[in-house]
Amino acid sequence: MLENIILWLIIAGAALYCGRTIYRTLSGRSRGCGCGCDCGEERTSPPLQQKFPDLTGKKDKPRD
Repeated sequence: MLENIILWLIIAGAALYCGRTIYRTLSGRSRGCGCGCDCGEERTSPPLQQKFPDLTGKKDKPRD
């Protein structure tokens, strides 16, 4: 019996947390960039500037 009460308290807590998170996301009340750094402003990641090697073994040939 006690195990069932604990289980339902955990389920209710998880449901409340998910509901609060969804509500804050949809209503626009969440702050920060979502990275967990408490920055308070929106940040974007820098573009990928690294070139990756061609692992196919084919040389770059000009197309006709």
